[in-house]
Amino acid sequence: MGKSSEFTTVADFDGNGPSGWRATCMGEVCELLMGNSPPGSTYNESGDGLPLINGPAEYGPLHPKAVKWTTAPSRICRANDVLICVRGNTTGRLNVADREYCIGRGVAAIRGSDGTAATGFLYFRLLLEAKRILGIAAGGGSTFPNINKPQLRALPLLLPPLPEQQAIARVLRTVQRAKEATEKVIAAARTLKQSLMRHLFTYGPVPFDQADQVELKETDIGEMPNHWQLHRFDDLFESRLGKMLSQASKTGKSPRPYVRNANVQWGRLDLTELYDMDFDESERDKFRLQHGDVLICEGGEVGRTAIWRGEIEECYYQKAIHRARPRDGRMSPEFLMYHMMNAFLLRRSYGIVGTETTIAHLPGVKLKALPMPMPPRKEQDEIVQRLSMADVKETAEECKKETLDVLFNSLLHNLMTGKVRLS
Repeated sequence: MGKSSEFTTVADFDGNGPSGWRATCMGEVCELLMGNSPPGSTYNESGDGLPLINGPAEYGPLHPKAVKWTTAPSRICRANDVLICVRGNTTGRLNVADREYCIGRGVAAIRGSDGTAATGFLYFRLLLEAKRILGIAAGGGSTFPNINKPQLRALPLLLPPLPEQQAIARVLRTVQRAKEATEKVIAAARTLKQSLMRHLFTYGPVPFDQADQVELKETDIGEMPNHWQLHRFDDLFESRLGKMLSQASKTGKSPRPYVRNANVQWGRLDLTELYDMDFDESERDKFRLQHGDVLICEGGEVGRTAIWRGEIEECYYQKAIHRARPRDGRMSPEFLMYHMMNAFLLRRSYGIVGTETTIAHLPGVKLKALPMPMPPRKEQDEIVQRLSMADVKETAEECKKETLDVLFNSLLHNLMTGKVRLS
């Protein structure tokens, strides 16, 4: 096997690559159209003329403006041409034209030559070369990345015979479409869960068609069934902030893993990266996590909540997190977690708005005073069960998407370098 996609110029290719493949460059086998800004007089709000693709903001779903620029065919792409951003921080981002467009200054269109290069193959080839393209665009010390036509033309290619190009593109597109379909299912599952959550925390665990039969009352945190009660958080849960992180705590004699704000996500824990800090014997008694502990973010995205399930044998937590434990069995940790999702993500019940980029806090005194809806325990369990089923569906689809991501990336590399051949 030769150097495959690792060569940087055609001259670097030593001829020992996949049988039947040849080394070339984009300019030899492609038609390249560089966009340009059309005159202001050609813009047409009535919708006549061709739509204009004019930079990275329009990538993803295409939302172009109409422009009468039909006199410059060198600025007009065709359906199925590869569109690539050539200016700014999104240089290298790709799309495929679904119809004819005028292309503006931030975009180039790439079209394979008939009988030599399949445009679909070129799209996936460019996808594999994203890092190389970004490196070229950022070269020369410019603070504004961009890539020009000669640089695009000089991009090296290992080109299989046309039928193999077409087969490779079909396989990769099939997996890509499966990914896109799974992403739509995940989005639909999340929307359904949000609707379900709004319903359950407003009307309780009754069928949708019976919601109008539920007698409601207005409370400080929104409408809820008349028979539900309100309790202060600290009537139901004992809470404590974690250990303050300091330079001294990083160099102690008893390093232990701890959970920080970034590890706590909505309804789940991300433990792919845990840090250590020193916990002495007395601190280990206070800050060691137990199965069923509810973890609530004090800052960052305020109120973000997950449950510790004993994922590792011994773990602690940082001061940026509240750890809550039920005082008795009146409210389950799971019901509290879903209520926090509903209250902070959907209803904004407590008026404490915080995102990852704003400075907002939920100090202990505020948390303890928060009013909590408390249905009968049987209703809590029914609500938890229904939302847990929605979570299972979403998690299954997310796992499927992760599997497809791995498959796609593996196929992209192996098919594009000839390690796996298609007839």
